This record gives sequence, structure tokens and C-alpha cells, in this order.
Amino acid sequence: MRAGQPFYYLPDMDYGERDTIFVPFFGVQTATITGLSRLARMADAVVLPVITRMLPGGQGYVVSIGAAWADFPGESIEDDTRRMNAFIEGEVRRLPEQYFWLHKRFKTRPPGEKSPYSK
Repeated sequence: MRAGQPFYYLPDMDYGERDTIFVPFFGVQTATITGLSRLARMADAVVLPVITRMLPGGQGYVVSIGAAWADFPGESIEDDTRRMNAFIEGEVRRLPEQYFWLHKRFKTRPPGEKSPYSK
């Protein structure tokens, strides 16, 4: 990134409690890594949203690169992380069949809250 090369970052995975905060994702307080905001701050990087869509029948992918996010990073890591989740949620709503639903996105819960994946 410091050399001006693009960096493709997938921030919507549940990596446990380390370096995460709980912010809404589909109305559920979800453990979300704060790396996008922190990386943008450290590298003074411009954030461009990238959406990759699979083509039918395994014929490849279409990659769409959006406009740079204005005012990102913003005032706080929490606000940035909420904004990131809201963007991802919007894209998932637009193309729900493209999201990796098998990933247990809600497995790390706030203290005292039971995992939805528990029996």
C-alpha cells in the first residue's frame, strides 16, 4: 500500500474477539474487525469499495470498483466500522445469492449472549 499498490481486503469475517467491536450487521450486534479503518489511517489510504460477483456456470467473475469513500476514515473507528458493515449489508441485500452464507458470521457474541449456532 505504501508503494501505491492496491490492496484487496475482505473485512466481513468473524475472527473472534481480537481487534473486533460489536456493530450492527443485519440488525444483529456482530463482532467486526476494525482493520479497514486502522489500515486506512496508518497508510493514509484511499478506500475504494470492490464487489466481486460470480458469473453463472463457473464462467468467471465480474469485479466492480466503486468511487472512493469520502471522509474515510472518519471521526472514529466505531463509526467507520458501522459504515463498512452498512455498505456490505447493502451489497448483500442487492445480491444475496452471492454472499458466503456458510461462514458463521455471527458466532462471536457479546458477553452473555448465546451463539445462534449452538444447539
